Amino acid sequence: MQIAQAFNHPVVSDADTTETEQLVAQPNGTWEFTESSVPVRTSVDGGWTPIDTTLATASSGMLAPRASAVPVEFSNGGSGPLARVQAASGQWLSESWAAGVLPQPSVDGDTATYADVMPGVDLQLRAGLQGMAEVLVVKSAQAARDPQLADVRFGLNGGGLKVSTSAGAVDATPTDGSAGVHSGTATWWDSSSTGASAAGPGDLGTPRPVQSTVSTSAVTVDAASAAEAAGATYPVFVDPDWNGGVWHRTFVDSAYPTTAYYNGAGASDTYQHVGYIDAGHSDDGRAHLTRSIWDMDTHGMVGTHVLSAHFNATEVYSSSCTATPVELWITSGVDATTTWNNQPTWGGNRGSVNAAYGYSSSCPAQKIGWDVTADAQNVADRGQVEINLGLKAPSSYESNWLSWKKFDAHATLTATFNSIPEQPITLRVGGCSFVCSEPAYTKDNSPSLQAQSHDPDSGTLLTFTFQVWIYGHTTPTASGVVTGVPSGPGHLAFWSPPPLADGAYSYRVFASDGTDTSPDAGFKFVVDTVPPAQPTLTPSGPLGLTSDGNGGHVGSDTETVNVKPAVNDHAWGYVYGVFPTAAPPVFPTNPVCNTTVNGFTVVCPGATGGVGTDFNASVAAIDDNSTFAVEAFDAAGNVPSVKATQSFYAFADSVSPQSGHGWSTTGDFTVGHGCTDPVTDIPGSSAAALNLALSGSVCWASSTVPATSGTNVLSFTGSAASVTTGTTALPNAPALADTSKSFTVGAWLSSPTITAGTAMTALAQDGTNESSFFLENSNNHWALCMPTSNATTWAGDCVSTSVAINPNTWTWVVGTWDAVNKQIRISATTDGSAATPTVASHAAAWASTGSLYVGRDKIGTAYRYWRGLIADPVVVPGVLDSVQTGELGQHMVPGGL
Repeated sequence: MQIAQAFNHPVVSDADTTETEQLVAQPNGTWEFTESSVPVRTSVDGGWTPIDTTLATASSGMLAPRASAVPVEFSNGGSGPLARVQAASGQWLSESWAAGVLPQPSVDGDTATYADVMPGVDLQLRAGLQGMAEVLVVKSAQAARDPQLADVRFGLNGGGLKVSTSAGAVDATPTDGSAGVHSGTATWWDSSSTGASAAGPGDLGTPRPVQSTVSTSAVTVDAASAAEAAGATYPVFVDPDWNGGVWHRTFVDSAYPTTAYYNGAGASDTYQHVGYIDAGHSDDGRAHLTRSIWDMDTHGMVGTHVLSAHFNATEVYSSSCTATPVELWITSGVDATTTWNNQPTWGGNRGSVNAAYGYSSSCPAQKIGWDVTADAQNVADRGQVEINLGLKAPSSYESNWLSWKKFDAHATLTATFNSIPEQPITLRVGGCSFVCSEPAYTKDNSPSLQAQSHDPDSGTLLTFTFQVWIYGHTTPTASGVVTGVPSGPGHLAFWSPPPLADGAYSYRVFASDGTDTSPDAGFKFVVDTVPPAQPTLTPSGPLGLTSDGNGGHVGSDTETVNVKPAVNDHAWGYVYGVFPTAAPPVFPTNPVCNTTVNGFTVVCPGATGGVGTDFNASVAAIDDNSTFAVEAFDAAGNVPSVKATQSFYAFADSVSPQSGHGWSTTGDFTVGHGCTDPVTDIPGSSAAALNLALSGSVCWASSTVPATSGTNVLSFTGSAASVTTGTTALPNAPALADTSKSFTVGAWLSSPTITAGTAMTALAQDGTNESSFFLENSNNHWALCMPTSNATTWAGDCVSTSVAINPNTWTWVVGTWDAVNKQIRISATTDGSAATPTVASHAAAWASTGSLYVGRDKIGTAYRYWRGLIADPVVVPGVLDSVQTGELGQHMVPGGL
């Protein structure tokens, strides 16, 4: 289609070409489809070539047509197979000659003649469009009296095909259900009619049934009964032929009401018969009333718009040059059982044509046609893959012998059609943030509307028409056209209407290829540019959200805060969190419902577009002075310019430190400095001491740590020798914090610069497969990371300082997991004082049961060894306030935390 349109000439679609079908792209974007009732081309060496039934010697040594849709091969003489026909599956049905050795044939075009196979009798094999014909030519009355003619046997070998018989016919079908080969009832004719020959009975001649018997292994013909018929004109021709393929045509004949002529079987003149011939004019002395039917393939037109369709058939003989009408009817389908007594349904007359062609040079053979556009459209709409067309004389002419006609079996159905663009899909409204499914909410009053469509006619550029409707109105309020959009996925049409007032709308869109228009598609949306108001905050619980000194404790006491939208407000959801009062929070953009992000929790309790719903938030203080902050947002993504906030006071938690552990390397003056000496635990009052054991290449060193009272530190090489021994371990750790609940970890750390994109861990507590937390140098920034599960590969959340690490500089680094507020926090100072933390979200903590490690972590195996110095590590269950973390950083001394 692209070539046809670019170069303005028709182009055949090779991929859609078959033996009987051809699809041609037209420059105007439509298609022309031609279906032939018989093969007109065949595939040879991957390309299409016209049918050529001229015989030549094949590689098998047998005779074969040069190009045939149904492969056949004939004997070159001798005792081998007489002939064979190939089914669509590739299997061959073979036929043998039971009356002796065959002579070498003479070949004339498509016919091989085996002379005198019996005295005065020739055998002719002829290659046809759909198979082969075999004819016994009885040349004289003396030859007809030969007893051998009463029992002429053709042996059959199915070659793997399933051979069956019915009413004198034989079918050989593949087991895979593909098209097989068929032999109809044997027929005969004589030379009494003008033009009669082995090719057919001539102008007025009609084939007559022959007495025969069939089985799965042989066809036996009583040729004598035909050859000795009273008044026969010699030569007499006897024909049991074979056809293959799936092209369906037949005629029915009242003179032989049980004989089937399916796909030309039993009628070797290869013509379709129409009309009436009386006994006085016919060669067999019988009156014949005949009708013809073709089944034409229409699968290529299914679902299309048929612009025109014509059925054309060539009239090759008429009784005279006096025109008589022939009618085209829509019928039901035909098969090998179709006979005069078993005709298809004649469903509707589609018009008649007065014609008389083929009688003489005064009225030579000519093609005639009928318009079947409406019927072709009907079957295309219904998804039918064939249309059944019949020719007959009008009822008033079915007793008039001038209506007798013969038509070439090669009829055609030619249709011009256009594939209708499909209903547009991928409808979306720009500017939506939270509710983008229908009805979508957008804060853009001139939103980008989008659609895409697929046109089966590849290469077509589509035009999209958009219409915007105020919801409930009967006429559009705005419309626009987008042209030149390619068909198919990835090609979107975008259009924005003029500014719209707040309210409910829908847009309709359809696509056109210049000939046909797709069904339209619609999408509802709401324009909303007004943000919700600030919600009302109502606390209840020990904190009281007050600043009068009556608050609860940091991290341990929770508060329920009822968040209620303003009266008749349309809030869709809320973003809330607790932050240090000194560090106003920065709310996330485009939050996702029911997630945590940047230390905020996002909830969406509201009904779309309706009055908002209140909810209860459970929070805890994160420091002595904290702020609870809430931002409402609506379904369109509007947020108020002013957030709802409430600052409140809380006391430091005095219970959690009592269960904590601190290893004051700088305060331990009693130990020597051997590399096997442990680090003494200075636990809280309710915790048992658990000393750290040094092993491997880690060793004591001397370095001045700011704001502390000593110079004893631990030195880690990070070398390969430390992979298994370069850690200090606290085995079994029964008194450490439950890492599924809130905890705080910290240490004085000094780290050199590490390679960008890498990390090394100072403190971690092992799970079965992975550490439950990592206090680390990550890409030269201090960080606290927590995985979401105890897996062998990392997946989780991290919070890191915004300022890069000053290399080889002592820094007091503290990380906190706040399980109530679902926050991880990190702070770092070089003088050991308190610092405002950096905050991130984490919602899926879990409890680890392994040892605390100083100097490495675990992700599947021991990993990411520390290189540098570590002093005074601390692990505390619960959340410490800034005063407590500052005190630990400046003077951890004997006597407890």
